[in-house]
Amino acid sequence: MRHLFEIANQRGDCNNARCWNAEFFKGKIIVFISIPPWPEDHGPGEIVMKRIHKVAIVLVLLPLLAVAIACAPSWTYKIDSVQFNLSNPSPETSGPAPDIWIDTHNDISGMFGGTISTTAPYDVTFGYTDEEDEEGVFDSIDMTSITITYDDEIVEKATDKLELPMRVDAREYESYNSMAGGEIVKSISKGISGVIPGVITRDKPFTLKLKGHFNKEDGTKVPFEIDQHYDVERETGTASWSEVMSGC
Repeated sequence: MRHLFEIANQRGDCNNARCWNAEFFKGKIIVFISIPPWPEDHGPGEIVMKRIHKVAIVLVLLPLLAVAIACAPSWTYKIDSVQFNLSNPSPETSGPAPDIWIDTHNDISGMFGGTISTTAPYDVTFGYTDEEDEEGVFDSIDMTSITITYDDEIVEKATDKLELPMRVDAREYESYNSMAGGEIVKSISKGISGVIPGVITRDKPFTLKLKGHFNKEDGTKVPFEIDQHYDVERETGTASWSEVMSGC
């Protein structure tokens, strides 16, 4: 049974009435909402009437939406996705290093059922905030070397297309904190975030080796080196609308 839930735009004059229609679920249930037209321009009172008309439309449609949500478990998603999980976190070191995530481009095809999938090639994303830096503020980061080796000892060739070194400048962020006595304190920090695109082409476990350095405003370079292994987890099957929306 095909499930539909669409609220159409105004259909036209409808014999001097404003008409709306909703194409609903389990077949086609057409709901007509006819509201008499408000008069031509009569000043501020017209604005109030227009708002009342809009509220009336919302109040009529809310029960229909409630029924749709009650039937939501029948809307299903077919799942075929992967995610990469860090299996050997880098040991604590004396120097700073960016955090690493693997972006698998997770995609949901529709709001009320469809597919949930990931699409290769995948990206390596990284981020860093200067709040973790006890030695000073970083102005930028340079990625100078990246190697991806799968567990079957095949070295990823997509990294050969990268133009290295890759530099990403820091950006300033403002934050506000409420202190005792009601005082509002403003603080400014610098954050670095970037993407190394399309460098993972296989759904296989791999080791990522990444080298680079942070750059301070005075020209000082602070090197880092990352050596991390990632396992792959594949999810297949189906899930209901409520499970997907709740994250269960």
